[in-house]
Amino acid sequence: MKYDPVRFLVIQHFLRFQETLVFTEAPPQQLHDSKDRRFFHHLLSGMLRHYRLLEAEISQRIHTPLKKMPRTAVAIMALGIYEQLFTRHIPARASIYEAVQH
Repeated sequence: MKYDPVRFLVIQHFLRFQETLVFTEAPPQQLHDSKDRRFFHHLLSGMLRHYRLLEAEISQRIHTPLKKMPRTAVAIMALGIYEQLFTRHIPARASIYEAVQH
């Protein structure tokens, strides 16, 4: 599998949203393909919509309090769990591989 910049950009925008609480619907300029732009929007908006659930799922599996973990690590885990719970067309091995790559 090759590196997926869409997920990297989703994590960047998710972390930026957590800092600023500003959500822009426009996908990043780096995404030229309409399929990538739709996938970006699907992942980011889904993570934001279901973040409390994703936090709870992470907390059940990790013994370290989330506030003590690096925000990037929590965001990566949230993205992987979101894909597992809400994105049926992505095989589990692919979302795990992509999460580890980031």
